[in-house]
Amino acid sequence: MIDEAKTMAIGLAEREKRRLADNIALRARAIRQAAQPFRVTDPVLAEGIESVAETLDATADHIGLEDMDDLVEEVSDVVRRQPVLVIGAAALLGLAAGRFLRAAFDDPETPRRPAKASATTPPPPPGGYADWDDEGTLP
Repeated sequence: MIDEAKTMAIGLAEREKRRLADNIALRARAIRQAAQPFRVTDPVLAEGIESVAETLDATADHIGLEDMDDLVEEVSDVVRRQPVLVIGAAALLGLAAGRFLRAAFDDPETPRRPAKASATTPPPPPGGYADWDDEGTLP
């Protein structure tokens, strides 16, 4: 029963690995298409974008061809050798995901509070902004 569960887990991991590789390759193709308009107007930028697409293609090929155990070992090695880089990348990804989610769920009809007080904005109440309503005024 344990061997059967292990076999199922390995099969699932291999399928997900293949999906990840396909997804990365798909992103590489989209990036290549995004570079097309710049080939005439800004060839240096187009070359840089193409370089990113090539790197993604190579990564997709590597993930698709590599054994799961080897991939796990590679990731573990990177985390061990460059923990600050991994933590920084995770933080940047978290910030980007947060901004994306906030933008995706932002209601354009809801007015935002001003970032800083202006001449027309009254000073905050003694308890801070917690007592303000959605319009930015005291109830």
